[in-house]
Amino acid sequence: MSRIWRSLLAVVLVAAATHPAAAHANGDPASDVLITDDVFLPYQQPSGDQVAKLRRVIAAARSAGRPVRVAVIHDQRDLGAVTNLYGHPQEYANLLATELQNPVEPGARGHQEELLIVMPAGFGTKNVPEGVSRMLRGVELPADAGPDALVAAAGWGVQELARAGGEPIRAEFDKPKGDDGGGGLIATILIVLALLAVVAALIVVRMRAGGGTPAPESGDAAQSPGGKT
Repeated sequence: MSRIWRSLLAVVLVAAATHPAAAHANGDPASDVLITDDVFLPYQQPSGDQVAKLRRVIAAARSAGRPVRVAVIHDQRDLGAVTNLYGHPQEYANLLATELQNPVEPGARGHQEELLIVMPAGFGTKNVPEGVSRMLRGVELPADAGPDALVAAAGWGVQELARAGGEPIRAEFDKPKGDDGGGGLIATILIVLALLAVVAALIVVRMRAGGGTPAPESGDAAQSPGGKT
C-alpha cells in the first residue's frame, strides 16, 4: 500500500512541477499577466491590428508619464476562478488592483499604476482620478461586444486617462458606441404606440359626434306618439 501511495505522490509532484503557471492562472489570469505586461487580452483573441494599436496607445501614455495597465475581459473564461465578477467591472478592478499591489509570485514586484478594466458591461478603474473614473463608468458598451470592440474601447479609455491627466496622446480610437439597438427600438415602439392611441381617440370622437341624435328645437314640445296638445 505504501508503494502505491508513493507512486501517486510522485505523479502529483511531477504534474505540479510541469504546470505550475497553469494551475495558478486558474485563480485570476489577468493578475499573472499584468505583473509583467501592460495588457491582458481575452482568450478569444482580437485581431492583430487592434492589439497593435492598443499597445501603441498604452506605450504612448507610459512615455507621456501616464502608465496604465489594461485588462480586456470578453467572457467568463477570462476571469478564471472569479467568474462571479463577470458583468461587474468595477468590483473586478478593485480585486485586480489589490492582487497587482500584493503579488504572490516569488520575486514579483507590486505596483499601483492606473488600472483599466473593459467588459461588455462597461469600464472599471482603479488608481485614477475620480472625475475621469466616473466618466468612464458612465459609458455604455454593446452587450454583445466582441474582442475587437472591447480592445477599441480600452484604447479609447487609455486616451481619455492620458487626456484627463494633462498629457494627451495621439488618438487612434474613437469613443465606443453604446447599445443603441435596444434602447432606440424601445423608444421607437413607445412613440408609435402613443401615436396610434391618439389616432384611435380621434376616430372614437368623430364616430360619436357623427352618430348622435340632433337635439330638439327650443320651440318644440316633447310629445309622445300620437299625443295632442
